[in-house]
Amino acid sequence: MKSAAVDEQQPLDYLEQETNQITVAQASGSESASVDGQTVITIDDIDYVDRESLTADYSERDGMRAWFRGFGGSSSFSKSSTVYNGYDISNGGGVVGVDVSLAKNIQLGAYANYGQINLSQNSSDAGGGSWNPSGWGGGITADWWTENFYVQGLLGGTGFSGEQKRDIVAIADSWGSSTATGDKSSTSYVGAVRLGAPFDLGSILLEPQFSAVWTRNDENSFSESSSHSRLNLKYHSRTTNYFQTDLGVKLAYPLKTGDRGLVVPSLKVAWLRDWDQNNEAQKIGYTFTDRTISVDSNQDSQDGLLLEAGVDYTINNFGTTSFKVYGRGGLEFWDTSSRGTDWRASGGVTFQF
Repeated sequence: MKSAAVDEQQPLDYLEQETNQITVAQASGSESASVDGQTVITIDDIDYVDRESLTADYSERDGMRAWFRGFGGSSSFSKSSTVYNGYDISNGGGVVGVDVSLAKNIQLGAYANYGQINLSQNSSDAGGGSWNPSGWGGGITADWWTENFYVQGLLGGTGFSGEQKRDIVAIADSWGSSTATGDKSSTSYVGAVRLGAPFDLGSILLEPQFSAVWTRNDENSFSESSSHSRLNLKYHSRTTNYFQTDLGVKLAYPLKTGDRGLVVPSLKVAWLRDWDQNNEAQKIGYTFTDRTISVDSNQDSQDGLLLEAGVDYTINNFGTTSFKVYGRGGLEFWDTSSRGTDWRASGGVTFQF
């Protein structure tokens, strides 16, 4: 604590001097206070303990935090038929949030997010298409942790909208060879939970993790328009659900840089599973009639392997704001040849007050 301007190096030098004095006293047989076998340094009636726990250094985050995350990824499905087309999806966006401590190890937060999706389908038999929506949303977060265990939760929602295009194959002379368009929108709700149990393994941090993410999409009905009005389709509203779990372990190696810096490279390996949610069929009909057909969901449970590497860089300032920047990148390998290898990446910055 300081009541006036003080050169930052002065308290660091004073702390080092006091530590050296205690070390000399211990060497000469003098008694000193200790907590769990760790030396306590008393400066102006305030006790300081030099803790060597990696998990303590890595999990300290009480107070208030402001943060930003950027993310992106891609996925593909190569198997095509007359009804079900192969597809390529890419996505990207950003999230900004604030967390506030309710107690030493409990935080609640709120966030706002923006995202874009680029979906394209290709089929020589039935014609291709695309949907390129964007959306805004937000939600709340909650964190509870101890030195060797934590639970994180999230609830949120995002509204997406964008133009859908469907290529109509040639049926006869002057029929087909056109593109039908429509304004497709949906509201996406997400709930997620993550559990972790970090512990020291010598100079390495080992962190078993489990996470589960549930997503619900309420898709609104819409009608197409094109130069061939009798070929336009009407898509009825429906609800789809998706559920993915992630069970793995994260290996990190904290490296101190200078007096205040901490670099933490990491590697994560995890078993992934996409669970079949038995989603309802999509009802489709022509715009000039009430008759419809139902196209069943082409969803199966799938298993995958995640390999992800990352690095964190933290600057801890004594008595002032600290910050951390990080980056992650990984690949998802799936047990079916029709689903290509997915990739995902994220990065961001956190300010600790």
